[in-house]
Amino acid sequence: MMVGFVLQVLGVVFLCLLLLAMVAIFLDKKKKAREKAEEERKQKELEQELVELDEELSLPVHQFDSDALDLALAELHALEGLYEIKNEVNELVKVARYELEEGEFDHAAITLHYVFTGNPGTGKTTVARLMAQIYRALGVLSTGQLVEVDRSTLVAGYIGQTAILTKKMIDEAMGGVLFIDEAYALAGMGAQDFGKEAIDTLLKAMEDKKGQFMVIVAGYENPMEAFLSSNPGLRSRFDKKFKFQDYDLTSLCNITFGMFEMRGKKLSEEAAVSLKTYFESRVENRGHDFGNAREARKVVLEALKNQKLRMADIPLEERSEDQKDDIILEDVAEFKPLPSQDQSSQGRTPIGYDYDGED
Repeated sequence: MMVGFVLQVLGVVFLCLLLLAMVAIFLDKKKKAREKAEEERKQKELEQELVELDEELSLPVHQFDSDALDLALAELHALEGLYEIKNEVNELVKVARYELEEGEFDHAAITLHYVFTGNPGTGKTTVARLMAQIYRALGVLSTGQLVEVDRSTLVAGYIGQTAILTKKMIDEAMGGVLFIDEAYALAGMGAQDFGKEAIDTLLKAMEDKKGQFMVIVAGYENPMEAFLSSNPGLRSRFDKKFKFQDYDLTSLCNITFGMFEMRGKKLSEEAAVSLKTYFESRVENRGHDFGNAREARKVVLEALKNQKLRMADIPLEERSEDQKDDIILEDVAEFKPLPSQDQSSQGRTPIGYDYDGED
């Protein structure tokens, strides 16, 4: 019996040892699996860091084009007014030029995203186009094209489509400038609005594609402040804010008379005085609907139409070249001084046509 008991004890001990061995093997495999998973995770993190570092170090460095830069700056300075904007752009270019000369230029760190605030017709789109050319000439942007969008271009009506539309426009702007007019319309329409999806997609691209394209958001000053406050990441993404002032009387007249001159037209003294009086009343009674340079462009186009109508009443054989070049009082007679502020607040005096021009 003693032998049988010993054998039973040995059998139990053997089973226990076997069980312990199996548990040890299981725990060892589990430990190795954890170690392997941790190693794979670290490897992926390292690979991602290397990819990001490679992207940062391999940002395209394009050739500096001094002639193109001078042309773009000359066009900027030829614009009426915008003195503060011109000075700020000059400073940006001077610093960039110095860093290029000294070999200190950092494409990844240069200011690329801007906020433009101001009323319609103050030159925001024109300056955005010139900024694209300037940064292309500096060698920061690869192509320098301007892609103009607004809410209707970026936001779709169904879940998931907005991100696709926004990414498409970002891809089109890669190497150039994405100009978002009335950007405030992307925010402030409720928690379920798809504009938020467009903002989130834009912010991710601005971070992931840093240094590869420029974003300029534009609109009225107060709504743009609300837009920048609508998302914690927005304000920090934009490096600088440019405020576009309304044009004064002198600038509006210079813009208008310059447009006639560019078209080979000569204003009579009476026509010039009449238009100056009209613009003076518009400036004094300036409302939220005042279009600044757009207003000047509208006047020019309407006056040119009136001149053609007047010339059409003259037989062909009696029309002279001087007559076809002259803009007289009759051609601008419809632009009369506006009533006082109290009277004009009842509504804007129409001038008989629609126009959708460049800001």
